[in-house]
Amino acid sequence: MDDALESRILDALYRGCTDPTALKSALEMLATAFACPSAAFIAFDTQEPVAGLTMTTGIFAEEGVQRRYLEYAALDPAPALFASIAAGRATTTDRLMSAEVRRMSQFGNEFYRPLGLSETLGGNLFSDQGRFALIGLHRDDDRGAFTDAEIAAVERLSPHLRRILQLRRQFSALEGKNNA
Repeated sequence: MDDALESRILDALYRGCTDPTALKSALEMLATAFACPSAAFIAFDTQEPVAGLTMTTGIFAEEGVQRRYLEYAALDPAPALFASIAAGRATTTDRLMSAEVRRMSQFGNEFYRPLGLSETLGGNLFSDQGRFALIGLHRDDDRGAFTDAEIAAVERLSPHLRRILQLRRQFSALEGKNNA
């Protein structure tokens, strides 16, 4: 990813602290930059559930797909696997799961691969005190496997993504107090 594109993505991400449209735009830019038909941010906070975030683009943003995902969410191994890696790190589902596990996966066979998707590049943005946040970029068979350079690019963005989600949570809390 070149510096100019990374700057545009970071600009949209930081505007996304208070503007959900900008955050969605940044996620779309990331999917495009990595030649992926879909991407997702997932942030969950057991202490403040209203501060949680699930944002998807592309295939995963389609209404019918989101409804179907609810049926398969409990079978999706990726979120737990990505949450188990060190914060700030990224990797791919192909590196986290053996070929045998991927081949036998009900989630993969019945939901993920029928969408035309084949691998996720994901990162653990943070995981502490009942909070976690992940990013996932979903590739299809039309693009090659994720490279070490692409994994490193997600890791370079991770501190920014983590900070943006933290700021978003803080701004949401302040807005809630103002509205009260």
